[in-house]
Amino acid sequence: MSCAPIKFTLLLSLSLLFVFPGCTNFENWGHDVPRIRELQKESLARVSPQPIRGQSVGDFFRDKVGLIAPADRRFPSGRAVPITADGYYLTAWHVVDRPGFSLSNFVSLKPLPVGEVVKADDYYRDELHPGRVVWKSERADLAIVKFDFRPSHQFTLAGQSARAGEDVFSAAVGTNSGSLLISSNGGVGQGVGNGPYQTAGSILQVQHFANEPSPFYRYQSTLVARGGMSGGAVVNATGELVGVLIQIRSGFFSTPRTSFAMLNPTSVAEIITADRANPSR
Repeated sequence: MSCAPIKFTLLLSLSLLFVFPGCTNFENWGHDVPRIRELQKESLARVSPQPIRGQSVGDFFRDKVGLIAPADRRFPSGRAVPITADGYYLTAWHVVDRPGFSLSNFVSLKPLPVGEVVKADDYYRDELHPGRVVWKSERADLAIVKFDFRPSHQFTLAGQSARAGEDVFSAAVGTNSGSLLISSNGGVGQGVGNGPYQTAGSILQVQHFANEPSPFYRYQSTLVARGGMSGGAVVNATGELVGVLIQIRSGFFSTPRTSFAMLNPTSVAEIITADRANPSR
């Protein structure tokens, strides 16, 4: 049996288990499981301990990346990147392509125990801030969204496109970085959910879509991604934002490649300026 190249977006989706039996172990990349966390840890070991502007990957990203909660599921399934102090975020379009999404100020207070009845308020709090789409591109799988929320940190957009061979990094770390639904030491063996992550990699391929209404870049990389990381920030060694995570792609028995995309920074500024003058509804 031959298998065509497989691709899926990085939204958290528990239904991805065993979708492609007999072809590849690719289904495991849809989950926050021990094997993926180990591969992410290995990716960090290949770079210096402080590869981003003299900081570790975890320290640089700590408490900076937002979580998106869809209307029909309170548990966050995607990410968003704050790019202004007044609440404009860049994310993947498929994270916010249905009405009713919110920025989830989901704070994990301590790990959830397994096999016990607990009071949720003792373990996490979740403040939801409704959002609206300011701009989108289905082809790029990118969107700019606005929340009535003032993030404490913002990412600076890179002034030029990233290059093949360049090191890149992605992470969501800290009190608002997601949580596992089932602990990996609770007898199940496979923790699932949308927890914190850290990964390092390099760019394999760069595509420039210059003839679009809003030009953008799409990158293939060796970053280790899995479901739940869509919309997460990708930065270069100077800490500048070079894109957001959008997709994993693999062929028969091949190592999955992680895609991220980035809108032209000039276009981002123009879109936000126009929306501030006349907010879209």
